Formats: sequence, structure tokens, C-alpha cells
Amino acid sequence: IKGRRSELQRAGEESASRLGAEMSRILIDSIFPYWRGTPWDFNGHTAVPRQGEIACGYFVSTTIRHLGIGINRYKVAQQAAADIIHLLCDTASIQEFRSLDQLRAKLEERENYELLIVGLDFHVGFLYKKEDVLYFAHSNFLDRKGVEVERFDDSPALRQSNLYVLGSFSRNADMIRQWTP
Repeated sequence: IKGRRSELQRAGEESASRLGAEMSRILIDSIFPYWRGTPWDFNGHTAVPRQGEIACGYFVSTTIRHLGIGINRYKVAQQAAADIIHLLCDTASIQEFRSLDQLRAKLEERENYELLIVGLDFHVGFLYKKEDVLYFAHSNFLDRKGVEVERFDDSPALRQSNLYVLGSFSRNADMIRQWTP
């Protein structure tokens, strides 16, 4: 990750959208796989994949920290889901939905590898589209499954929520600047 960041910094003239997409690719293809199978616990806050336990907010904040963005993962993770989204996402991109069908329709419009953070009634995780398939990456509290990447349509956690707050992490210019200083 450090090597790729250095390459992008040397290139210097990359567009914000390309840098955001690259941040997303690294999280999706290089960081999330290491975390799969890490157990969930409400108080879990491990910083090491598959060692200890991790709550949903800590999964979001810790993976972003592992990307190389200097956030206080404890302070971020202990916020309500909507507050996490306001801290980490492009403010203009934040929207609320009251149905899963409305959320799906909005996600279908998104580009592959745009990384979004979604807040549910009592949960938070990442949404993205890869090869035109929608995915939900999160530390799953249901049956204490822990970190997994599920297809959007197969996620019980998504289906049981009544509110969805969505924001684009990969379009947040502040996060991009922190990642490529």
C-alpha cells in the first residue's frame, strides 16, 4: 500500500476520482480479505486481522487507518453510524433511504469500485459495486459471524434495517488528500 501511495504521489497529477477509486480498490481487494473471519464482538477493537474481535464501527475505522489515513480509529468507531458517515464521507454525497429497494436503485447508478459507507439502524459497513455486483463488507453482528463480504441481496443485516444513511468515502476530497499528501 505504501509503495502504491508513493507511485501515485510521484505521478502528482492524478484526478481526485482516480485516486478515490484507487483507495477503494486497495481496501476492497487488499485489506478486506485479510479481515474476513475476524470475529464480531460489541466491544471488539482489535487492530490485527483474525486476532481478537472487532465491532462494526471499528472495522470501518481500522481498515481506513490501515489504508494509511491518519484517523483516530477509536474516536471514529465510537460514533453513531450517521456520525461516522459525516466524518468520513463527502458531505454532498450523503443521502437517507427508507427502503432497501430505494438504496439498491441508487447503488445501481454508482461506478464500480466507488466505496460507500452505509449506516443502518444499529450497524455500519461498506457498500460497493465490483464487476457490476453489489457487496456489503462489514463485521456482522448477526450470529456473531464477524467480518464478511456478502452480496447485497443476500445480507440479512441490510434487510432488517428501516433506515439507510449512505455516503461516498472514495469521493471525499479530504480523505484523498490525507491519503496522498
